[in-house]
Amino acid sequence: LLRWAERTIPMGWEGFYAASENYREAGRHELALEFIVKAADGLLSQYGDHPSATYDNALALASILLNSYRDFDKAESVYRRAINLRPASYAGVHELAATLQADNRPADALQAVGDYIQAYGANDSAQSDYDILANAISRSEAASEAPTEAPAEQ
Repeated sequence: LLRWAERTIPMGWEGFYAASENYREAGRHELALEFIVKAADGLLSQYGDHPSATYDNALALASILLNSYRDFDKAESVYRRAINLRPASYAGVHELAATLQADNRPADALQAVGDYIQAYGANDSAQSDYDILANAISRSEAASEAPTEAPAEQ
């Protein structure tokens, strides 16, 4: 029935989100993921034209993709598209950086934060994130360069 409705009745992003929640509650996670992606796509295409198609709601949908479905690629895509809508807002960059770091891509996370700082200046959150990421990368590099076992005595 929902597939018929999807083809026949124009569904806004909220309808796709509701369908996603229904599928998730029914344990049909593949369909839930499909519909949350459609919700995000719909929201981003309606941004500025619909009162609930907001930047914060786009970030919330990306967060669901990351935290409920562990879909790093789809979450990253939604975060990047939301950032393009409001590039001076740091909230999306912060969430994108956290997503990239969780996906074991700290250098990409650092680049995203660094690009923001270069374009808009270093607010407290951006500078803190940059410092944390740079420190984590530095410690990781130092750990990988350290000997793994003590040299044998002669």
